Amino acid sequence: MNGSTQPAPPSEPLALLLVEDSPADARLLQEALRPAVDAGRLRLAFARTLAEAITELRRREFCCALLDLGLPDARGVSNVEALRLIDPRVAVVVLTGLDSDASAQTALKLGAQDYVVKGREAPEELLKRIRLAVQRHRQLLELEDRHRRQFQSASRDQLTGLANRQLFEDRVQQALAHARRGGLRFALCYLDLDGFKAVNDQYGHAVGDALLKEVAGLLQEEVRESDTVARLGGDEFGVLLVPTDDDFHPQQAAQRIYHRLNALRQIGDWPLQVSCSVGYALYPEHGDHFAVLLHHSDLAMYAAKRRGAGVLAFDPQTMTPPTDSAVVVRDLATALAQDEFSICYQPWFDLEARRCAGVEVLLRWNHREGLRLPDQFLPAAERSGLLREIGIVVLQKACAQWRDWQRHGVAVERLSFNLSNTQLLDPTLPSTLLEHCTAAGLAPSQVQLELRCTALNEIQGVVAIERLRGYGFGVWLDRLGPECPLFQHLSAVTVDGVKLDHAFARALAREEDRASTRRFVVAALAAGAALDLPVVATGVESAHQFQTLKELGCRYLQGLWLGGYLSAREVAELERQGAAVS
Repeated sequence: MNGSTQPAPPSEPLALLLVEDSPADARLLQEALRPAVDAGRLRLAFARTLAEAITELRRREFCCALLDLGLPDARGVSNVEALRLIDPRVAVVVLTGLDSDASAQTALKLGAQDYVVKGREAPEELLKRIRLAVQRHRQLLELEDRHRRQFQSASRDQLTGLANRQLFEDRVQQALAHARRGGLRFALCYLDLDGFKAVNDQYGHAVGDALLKEVAGLLQEEVRESDTVARLGGDEFGVLLVPTDDDFHPQQAAQRIYHRLNALRQIGDWPLQVSCSVGYALYPEHGDHFAVLLHHSDLAMYAAKRRGAGVLAFDPQTMTPPTDSAVVVRDLATALAQDEFSICYQPWFDLEARRCAGVEVLLRWNHREGLRLPDQFLPAAERSGLLREIGIVVLQKACAQWRDWQRHGVAVERLSFNLSNTQLLDPTLPSTLLEHCTAAGLAPSQVQLELRCTALNEIQGVVAIERLRGYGFGVWLDRLGPECPLFQHLSAVTVDGVKLDHAFARALAREEDRASTRRFVVAALAAGAALDLPVVATGVESAHQFQTLKELGCRYLQGLWLGGYLSAREVAELERQGAAVS
């Protein structure tokens, strides 16, 4: 069969297959369609049985099949399914003898494009119905193809083609549901490459990328079709191992992976010295939630790395760290389910315009034992895979509040969100942001996304930033300091602004650091002015810091002395009062 994904365009003759076992009905339809055949607008072929129709579909390409549901060798709507299995590109129009034929209606639900009553349609009307069915089906195919490409882009790692973290989580959730219903077990493996950074440093990122692709291929060779391999980020991979009948030996599977990757000694012409460490956790013994299982397999992997063991299963007696991060992960999953997260806001100010220039959205966890700040739980959330869900909660709450401010005439100029590198590399991020912001009436130009300069250490980060800016979102570099390698190369990076690290404001109070700090701030302001980039000095906690930064030429300031962590009501009051600063 031809590999084309679309029927012939309307300017060419329509290739129509008539599947009708009644000679009388077939003759009537042939006569009705003869003018179109004689005019070269239609090419007609016949089949009396489903078997003959399948043979014709395999021999030639058709745009449409006129299908009787009552054939000698098959009856009912299963005929539609049979034709669609042979060639899903063919539009199906069902032939029926009754206006209210329930089978025809069911056939439409199963993928037929239309149905016509035998003998009721004038020839031109019948041809028009066929052409419309072909057109609708072509549009449906194009839509399905677009959705398929979008899903592929959103669910696959762009470098290796493996499942990304989001798709991996979805597969694990499916495995959880199946295992709970059937009382089954499965394993989640976490592995990373030892020596990967040395490969990048010695040979460059192109060889490092080639190594990651080779590892991806080897992993896929070592698992079954029912298993899932994912790239979780950098040189870290996840493997979901599900049982097939009674065949479930996760330790053996993990050992095979370990030995296969440790035998890798060359990529192209470049010799390698890499190895891997593998940890795995079992359901239900080691957890009953994706985040918990991923966290426990991660702990097992690090234990294997420390001990030089190669492969280790999670052991709750020896692998739970002193910080009890496993409990944090479990509680985070509960917090998401019970809506325990809230947000507050910290404004930053434009001294020249004497107004609030925007507010930064800050996350808080209303834990049963007291309020938790992001530094206390976000690292565990990121490693466990819960960060994306938490980020969506923050976005939803902030957009809902923006909509409420607008309804009450509160004109907040801009919302700022902090992004981790993991969130930045999520391919669904731009569309997710756009969806929620558009629903709230929040333009992308009013959204400021703040990133650490480490986001630009890899080309994927630069590409992701350009993609966000292409959607109209502002991208700022946060906590910029002299140790950031980007600082000397700021002109080579496309961003919309920078925030200086709050340590600079504190350093102004120390005599031994004051002179060097002043020089750095002045240099940062000069670089920003030359590149037409706004520079915000953060961490302003005293009148002395405020006055010093103002004298140095800082136009934009943020910190507790100017405005602390405000509720939505307090932000509204700030805006109504004009938020003048001097």
